[in-house]
Amino acid sequence: MKEKLPFSFRVLLLGEGSMRKELEVLAEQMGLSDTVVFLGNISNEDVKQYLYASELFLFASKSETQGIVLEEAMAAGNPIVAVRASGVEDVVKNGINGYMTEEDVEIWSDKAAELIQSPDYRQVCMEARKTAESYRASRLAAHAETLYRQCMERKEEMRYEEHTKSGKEHSAASVFRLFKTS
Repeated sequence: MKEKLPFSFRVLLLGEGSMRKELEVLAEQMGLSDTVVFLGNISNEDVKQYLYASELFLFASKSETQGIVLEEAMAAGNPIVAVRASGVEDVVKNGINGYMTEEDVEIWSDKAAELIQSPDYRQVCMEARKTAESYRASRLAAHAETLYRQCMERKEEMRYEEHTKSGKEHSAASVFRLFKTS
């Protein structure tokens, strides 16, 4: 990517993994020691600080299915450039809040370079924040509460309908009837 961008940058690698030593040697051999910074394990608070100091989140994992790191990066306003995988497809919307690519280093790095230089970069950052906002616990809880209330209202409607049909039946018996096979 160094040759694709007209400015210098740093790649921060957070966390530990079985390949760290191998990657450090590779970065040294490729002359990238000044560009790639291995930070190791850091506190959750420090992760947030690094995310807020970043401008782009590169994600190459195909095994991370939860996608929580993507949402954390987006909450800090970082658009995502990721390899297409199940967790990624749930969160990243191509051209809206980032990009998904096939598992090809050239395509992946081209998209990262394209995005960071795009006139729409700031808009993509805002969309990333909006995406993260939609995953906030309070919004999810409010949505769950709405669904619960709708179920309870429907249950009451069914209870009333059953009661008026039989003239006497109500409570759990009317709910159980929903599951009875004909």
